[in-house]
Amino acid sequence: GAVRSLQGVRAVVLTAAELLRDGDAPKLLESLANLLQGGPRAGAGFDDAVFARVLRSLFEKLGATYVKLGQFIASSPTLFPEAYVREFQKCLDKTETVSWATIERIV
Repeated sequence: GAVRSLQGVRAVVLTAAELLRDGDAPKLLESLANLLQGGPRAGAGFDDAVFARVLRSLFEKLGATYVKLGQFIASSPTLFPEAYVREFQKCLDKTETVSWATIERIV
């Protein structure tokens, strides 16, 4: 519903702010532009590592279901590109801690 939609918007905004803060926004935009240009070399300049990092950050902000999806990506090297598998391996043991008060409120 509406609450989940707002949580999604919040996650996107926080991820965008992180991109700007860390200086990754220009690299991501350049990669996306290369991908969208079309032609015989479409996607040749696409940086999987940058996109995977942004996607992992967004998944972590979106919550447990998306972290689980990231864990699936991390454990499926035959299905996903290496850059995504490496980046999403951080979802296996390097996620942010959640306070007991937050967990208690949800449960």
